[in-house]
Amino acid sequence: MGLNKSFVGNVESLLQPQKYGTRHIPLLAKAFNYKTVDKLFKFPTPQYDKIRITLRITPKTNKDGSTTKGKNVELVITSESGNM
Repeated sequence: MGLNKSFVGNVESLLQPQKYGTRHIPLLAKAFNYKTVDKLFKFPTPQYDKIRITLRITPKTNKDGSTTKGKNVELVITSESGNM
């Protein structure tokens, strides 16, 4: 897509504020070899109407139980029928 690697890494991180914007849509379409951007939006209707996304951020711990630099990040997606 011609974007800086650090920007892409930040976009993919749940802890960073950087995200793709509307100006990136044509670049994404080109990266997937789509001739038009509308192909990016052709996907099936979600199976569940309601989902809850929970981001759990906890300190990293060593084997001895002490904390270390960094964070553990867990993304939990649940529907009305339970975990997905």
